[in-house]
Amino acid sequence: MEEPDSDPDQYQDELSDAVDDGGGCAETWEKLSEARRKSSLDRRSVLKGVGAFGAAALGVSGIGAATAKKKPDDEEIDEALNSEGVQALLDELENPEIRRNATRRIEPKIQGADEVDDLDEDELISILILPTKAGDIVYPLIEEEDLPVIFRFKGKGTRPDKYEDLPEGVSSGLIARGDEITVVRGATKHEKDVLLEVTQFDTDEADPKIIKTSEINGFRLFKGFEDAPDRAPEDDPEIDPDLEIFDLLLEDRDIQDEVQELFEEDLPNPEDVEVEEVFTAQQSCLSICTQCIAIIGGACPACLPFLAFGVAGAVAFILCFTSVCGIALPITCGLCLDCGT
Repeated sequence: MEEPDSDPDQYQDELSDAVDDGGGCAETWEKLSEARRKSSLDRRSVLKGVGAFGAAALGVSGIGAATAKKKPDDEEIDEALNSEGVQALLDELENPEIRRNATRRIEPKIQGADEVDDLDEDELISILILPTKAGDIVYPLIEEEDLPVIFRFKGKGTRPDKYEDLPEGVSSGLIARGDEITVVRGATKHEKDVLLEVTQFDTDEADPKIIKTSEINGFRLFKGFEDAPDRAPEDDPEIDPDLEIFDLLLEDRDIQDEVQELFEEDLPNPEDVEVEEVFTAQQSCLSICTQCIAIIGGACPACLPFLAFGVAGAVAFILCFTSVCGIALPITCGLCLDCGT
């Protein structure tokens, strides 16, 4: 039997629960507190780091947060459920029940989209959020093959046995491209400490962004988020956001399909970890997508695991950002969606 329709307030509670593992928009409160302590910070800089929930608490209106426009019709839900990506995710998750009556359609709002030629905000990605007891499936409503479909585990959701050992306190999820599934999660503090110590990686960021992805036998490090809001590349597309991506590859063990926290006892030796810079400059859309990521990456830590690198990973990240953190996307993200889809 389907559950009764849920109201918007209930849905916002569900989104809050979806990020209660400490990896999501809850961190915007910390950003708000920090902003209050910095008198030189202007209003725009504050809003860049504030998700929809934080903005609502401030009483700030007119920032263009993404909102649930309407309940989707049955045809849209059936389209999602019959898609290869959603079917692959449901199979991977042991076919949890989809709460059809709680499904929502969300349309991203792009700041300044009407000022850019050939960028039609109405033709950019709208998404369906398909709730289950384990978490939410985020499906892009656009006629384009090979777009990622993502799934975010709830912090307190019911999980299949194979995912019971996912660490607490970090965001985790799945990315489906066709019938291929990638498992992604944030690195734990312990894993970060170990990796930074054994690699002697040169980073002065207080909280380096590191994820584990089953795409590789190791971890992926994103450098350059910490001061991204100060660079504001959305104001000048020619500014290089200086976002660097490195793969930290483990050569002494096979961890590619492991989901639990690693390095509890058997620490890697420095010579067993290869640091490899990711070169993807040949991808035509990547430059503008990287600018988008540099701006919004720090504002929505819950979505960082979906940065399986490349244009598809950038699109997956934007889908997650729209569904979870909800602040209006900067123009560079609109251009990324336009180019990448």
